[in-house]
Amino acid sequence: MNSSTKWISVSKLDAARRQVEVAIRLYFNSDDPVSLHTLTAASYNLLRDISSHLDAPRMFAKDMMFDFLTDKGKLVWKRGMNEAENFFKHADRDTEENLVFDPGMSELFLWEACTQYARITGEEPPLLKLYNYWFFLRHQTLFDLPEDQKSKIVSLVRFSENLPRENYMAEFLPLMMKRPGH
Repeated sequence: MNSSTKWISVSKLDAARRQVEVAIRLYFNSDDPVSLHTLTAASYNLLRDISSHLDAPRMFAKDMMFDFLTDKGKLVWKRGMNEAENFFKHADRDTEENLVFDPGMSELFLWEACTQYARITGEEPPLLKLYNYWFFLRHQTLFDLPEDQKSKIVSLVRFSENLPRENYMAEFLPLMMKRPGH
C-alpha cells in the first residue's frame, strides 16, 4: 500500500451513492456493461437493505414485484434478477460457464436505485437526477403521472430528447447544475 494513501470513512448510504454515480458515468459513456451491472446491483442492494431498516418504501424490482407472482413466478423472477449479479461476483460453482445477459436490465435497476436514494435521503444529486430524466424521456409509457407533471419534466429536458446517450451527460449536466431547484 502506498504510504500516501489515506483511510476514508464511508457510510453504507455514501457507498450506495458513489456506486450509483459511477454506474451512471459508465452508462452515459457506453462503457463496460458488466461493471455497470455489478455496480448497479451493489448499490441497489445497499439501498434496499437500508430502506428496510428505515421503514422506507419498498423497492419494486426485488420486493414489490413478488406481491404479484405465483411461487413458481417468484422463483423464475428471482433467478433471472440475480443471475447476472451473482455470475459477475462468484465463481464457486460455475468457473467454466458463460452467461448471456441483457444489459438493458441494468437501466431499470439503476433508475430504481436513483429513485430510492432520493426517497430515503430527500436529496437528488445532479447525476442521479440526470439519469432519472434520461430514463423518463426514454420510457414515458411506464409512468402514470398527471399530464402536467409529465409536461413539466419533458419541457425541462426536451432539447436533449434526441441526443445520443454518449452526448447526454456532457450536454445536459452543466445546464442542470445551473438550475439547482429543478
